[in-house]
Order: sequence, then structure tokens, then C-alpha cells
Amino acid sequence: MHVTTKVHEDVPNLRTREVARKVAIALWLGARREDFRLVHFSIQSNHLHLVVEADDWRALSRGVHALSVRVARAVNRAAERKGKVFAQRYHAHILRTPT
Repeated sequence: MHVTTKVHEDVPNLRTREVARKVAIALWLGARREDFRLVHFSIQSNHLHLVVEADDWRALSRGVHALSVRVARAVNRAAERKGKVFAQRYHAHILRTPT
């Protein structure tokens, strides 16, 4: 499954050294749940691309939510800010092949 999450316009660039480092740590710390796995991620300036595996739609929703909370806290800590980080709900696309 390919998941995209976009951040609010007022959130600093996610690719700055400190923010990207904290985002990567947050993603890897939340990467494994029994029914949800983060396979790969890409940090862009204003959004994240995640390749995940989930046992079902509920596991996907809970897993992405858990990752989003971790990432939002990491971004806010790194940028010394408060408030919402993500602009909207994630977008998910089923991958038919692994490439």
C-alpha cells in the first residue's frame, strides 16, 4: 500500500536536517505493529510517502494514525512549535506489484 500524508503550509520544511532526522526516528520507532508494517518511506519538503503492509483496512487506519501522531510530535518538537501538522487525512493507493 502506498500512503501519502501532506502537512499544513505553516509547517517547516520536513527535509531540514533536524526535522528529517526526528521524522525518520519517529517513523522507525512506530514501524512495526502486529498487523501493520512500514516497509519504506520518503521524506519530502511538505509530505511523506510511505509504503506499508496492513492486514486489513482497520489495521491500515490505526497504523497510519499511530505513525502520524509520532511524526507530528517529532516535527513540533524539532520546530519548537505547537498545533496540527497534517493538513488532511492520508491518501492510500493499493500497489498491485512490488515495483
